[in-house]
Amino acid sequence: TQFAGVSFSELFPDWAFPSDTEHDKLKTSQARDLLSKMLVIDPESRISVQEALNHPYIHVWYDPAEADAPPPQISDKQLEEREHSIEQWKE
Repeated sequence: TQFAGVSFSELFPDWAFPSDTEHDKLKTSQARDLLSKMLVIDPESRISVQEALNHPYIHVWYDPAEADAPPPQISDKQLEEREHSIEQWKE
């Protein structure tokens, strides 16, 4: 069974984004555009990480030093050494 498509402006209406100024309304449009590019089923057609980082909605916050930084180290050695079931890790 196929379902009729729903537009991104219906899925993510303006009220879902704060918009006190015209600039905020532009950000709403940019956010919706980014979501539409990220929420693509076909991974070959989906926006890449680099494209997303350069998207106008994200780029204002993008800091290459943060994005290219090594992952944080786990400081709790006891946590690393414990054995847990998958259910325990999920908690």
